[in-house]
Amino acid sequence: MGLESDTIQRHMGRFPGEDLKMSTEVSAAPLREQDPAHPPSGQRQGHSLLSAPEWNKLRVDLHLSRREIEMAQGVFDDWKDEQIAHQLAISHHTVNTYLHRLYKKLAVNSRPQLIVKVMGEYLERVSREPGEPAAE
Repeated sequence: MGLESDTIQRHMGRFPGEDLKMSTEVSAAPLREQDPAHPPSGQRQGHSLLSAPEWNKLRVDLHLSRREIEMAQGVFDDWKDEQIAHQLAISHHTVNTYLHRLYKKLAVNSRPQLIVKVMGEYLERVSREPGEPAAE
């Protein structure tokens, strides 16, 4: 790895030589440390309404990519595009592109509609699966 690559890896919380693995799992925890632009870590986050396994089930049910579900989590946290970009270490433009794809896939036009659509899907699935406990 070159010097530039080492710097990028360290910025992303990895160390040179560490194996990079693509994950299809979605974490309910924030991806990066909080900073002043984000809510304090003690404050309840919107995406924590659902557990990581529930987010993964929704991702599959709604045919969303890992990144698209991360965008939805940012919307649940009421983060601006810039905050989502910072949290996921991507550009503001990329966030905008993902959000527009997400809106199109879910046939919604706004963040509140996105939240209603995702929660509606969750409640519909939970009502079909009475044996599984709801997220706490």
